[in-house]
Amino acid sequence: MKKLYILILTLFLFFCSIQAEADNAQRKITTGKQSSSAVIATVASTIYDIDIVATSANGYACVFDSASVTTSGKNEVIEIREATQYDSKHKSFGREGLKVYEGIYLYLNNATATITYY
Repeated sequence: MKKLYILILTLFLFFCSIQAEADNAQRKITTGKQSSSAVIATVASTIYDIDIVATSANGYACVFDSASVTTSGKNEVIEIREATQYDSKHKSFGREGLKVYEGIYLYLNNATATITYY
């Protein structure tokens, strides 16, 4: 009987952990392809992934911890560059993500980008 109880408890905890992981994945938001600089979020957020594609030589994307287009005095949290047109780069920040406290402002120069955040 004790073994059955332990087995049931183990299965219950296993399925609860799977459900918790699924809930976290469902909450993430993807911006879609951004082709110009934009405010992505105006509240504290967590960035999980960023993809960029250079649309011409020396394309880059910068992400600032800012809820507006004003970047003076704001923290630059991500900078990704590509030297050649049509080259791409993916950066993942894992399960914990990269926390920003004011918002997400994406600055693009000769590039497009997609951000996954919550």
